Order: sequence, then structure tokens, then C-alpha cells
Amino acid sequence: MPRELEHNPSIIHPKSILKGFASGSLIVFSLVSGDNPLVQFILFIAGLVILLDSIIFRGEDIYIITSLVSCIFGFIITFVMSLTPYLTQYITLVIILIALLYSRSILKHALFLKARMKK
Repeated sequence: MPRELEHNPSIIHPKSILKGFASGSLIVFSLVSGDNPLVQFILFIAGLVILLDSIIFRGEDIYIITSLVSCIFGFIITFVMSLTPYLTQYITLVIILIALLYSRSILKHALFLKARMKK
């Protein structure tokens, strides 16, 4: 088998799709919601951080195009949802999705810090 065919990663990854979609949703929600400006700023920064997390290389395969395309879909769907009365329920589901996406890494870091504090 030729060497260049040994590693053939797929062009998509489910976690990249979900992170991109969630980041796009948070960014647009922060712009279209009429909440407190501080809340809007926090949501906008959180959306940018999640987008950067999905496209920055950390020793694993990166899926930049997948993340950016799903971010655009998140933009569009959130904008359309902002025209309906269901925006609050929709963004609640997005925040739950974000919590599920990051729960494993948060738990891992918490256990690491706990073990380190015992030393």
C-alpha cells in the first residue's frame, strides 16, 4: 500500500460540526437578543472561544472547513429562529449541547486538579 494512502482521515468530525454550530448560534444570539449588554458580550466571547477551540490544532486532526461551514449554518438557523417566538427554547438547547460537549474535558480537568491538591 502506498505511504500516502495509509492515513486517510475523514473530512468531517461530529464534534467539530457540533462545536461550529454551537459557536455560530451563540454569536448570532448575542447580536440579536435584547438582553443586558454584558450578557451579550459574554455570549459573543463564548461563541468565539468555542469556534477557536474547534479550529485550533492541538495534536489531533483538525476540521477547519467543517467547523466554519457548520458555524455558518448555526448563524443562519439562529437568525431564522430569532424571527420566531422559539428563540429562548432553541438557545437553551444549544447551551445544553455545549455543556454536554465540554462536560468530559471539564470533569477530566477537575479530577486532575483534585489529585494535584491532595499531594
